[in-house]
Amino acid sequence: MALSERSARGPEPGREAARAATSEERDLFGLTETEPVLALTRLIRDADDHPIEADAMTMPARSTRLRCTLKATR
Repeated sequence: MALSERSARGPEPGREAARAATSEERDLFGLTETEPVLALTRLIRDADDHPIEADAMTMPARSTRLRCTLKATR
């Protein structure tokens, strides 16, 4: 299974979750078998509620700090 396929099956859009890393993720990020990854999915919609961007990200949990600032305008 490709890394992108595994990441895309993560939590619901707009959610994040720590989980066990796959063997591919361990190799890619240089993780031990017990180190988790952080899976983040995000769905951005326009003012009319149409989806305009979808992201699925997987990061090593040990070195990740998330900061997100969103501004909604209508």
